[in-house]
Amino acid sequence: MDDQTSAGPSLADGRLADQRLTDVLDAFAARSPAPGGGAAVALTAALAAGLVAMAAAYADSPPEGLPERAHHLRARALQLADEDASAYGAVLAARSSGDRETLGDAWRQAMAVPLEVARCAAEAARDAATLVEAGRPSLRGDASAGAWLAEAAARSAARLVAINAAESGLGDDLAAQAASLADDAAASARRTAEA
Repeated sequence: MDDQTSAGPSLADGRLADQRLTDVLDAFAARSPAPGGGAAVALTAALAAGLVAMAAAYADSPPEGLPERAHHLRARALQLADEDASAYGAVLAARSSGDRETLGDAWRQAMAVPLEVARCAAEAARDAATLVEAGRPSLRGDASAGAWLAEAAARSAARLVAINAAESGLGDDLAAQAASLADDAAASARRTAEA
């Protein structure tokens, strides 16, 4: 098949979360600008938060609010996967329009989405580390995997913010915030290796 743009679901088919996993993977592999790296990073953060939610569900006495926060982070990361494609599409449209103000606004949104992914991932990593240290021993592997996936998501999201900041000439402060969140996630993941 020569036209790779038709493989898998398009954003017109609905939310990524509502698609079959094989269709989502096909969409990532297709010759199409979206879904791309930002959506993949957001889905990784959602997977991490899902593992944290599972480990919290089995904990005898999870820290107050942790199970609910894990479910919220998972839902928010899933939402961000779709928001990323929209934000990137707005950058492409603004480039075509030649309107500098619209392009600047689009770039800021394209950086805000992965910054929020980094924030969700850093929180998930912290909660995962807490569960590795104080949760059920039989679920340490799951909570630990959640922490390391969250670190990968936070690092990747921070890199996307930095790339967008460099390309747009805007958002160095956002890139610094994202890098700090990635460092926080890394520290939490390291805690799981020491538990």
